Amino acid sequence: MSKRLRVVAALGVTLIVVGWFCRDMRFHTVTRYTCSRCRVIEHVSTWFGHDFKRFEETDYSRWFSQLHPGQEHHWCWVGSARSYALFYVALGDGVQHPVWMVPPDDQRRFIESASAQDLQKFYACMDSADLAEEKKGADMVAQRITGDAK
Repeated sequence: MSKRLRVVAALGVTLIVVGWFCRDMRFHTVTRYTCSRCRVIEHVSTWFGHDFKRFEETDYSRWFSQLHPGQEHHWCWVGSARSYALFYVALGDGVQHPVWMVPPDDQRRFIESASAQDLQKFYACMDSADLAEEKKGADMVAQRITGDAK
């Protein structure tokens, strides 16, 4: 066997061994969050453990920011993530925060028509760590909107 062939074979074996041991190392992950208040969308791209964030403004978030400049964000997870490894792409699904099920136009109509007490209750539900409470917040919006439609 020639020296050149041995070098190529050694490199090939080295790459296979390194690939085998790194097969489950995820080098890139992508997920999204939205603010329960202003509905701005935060795209998080993680490369080798370092987060890179990008914010996507929506019509609702621009409207809300005009009414409440400087508001504090309350992030809610989209419920899924995509991870990239050397040999595969992993799709992870979890429980999606109920705020994602509330159409922004419905939330806007709710915000415009709700009392201060209803808004406080709605945001308390959305910020809860209990899924049942979070769903109550989404249900408040649905009930108000369907009640308005009648």
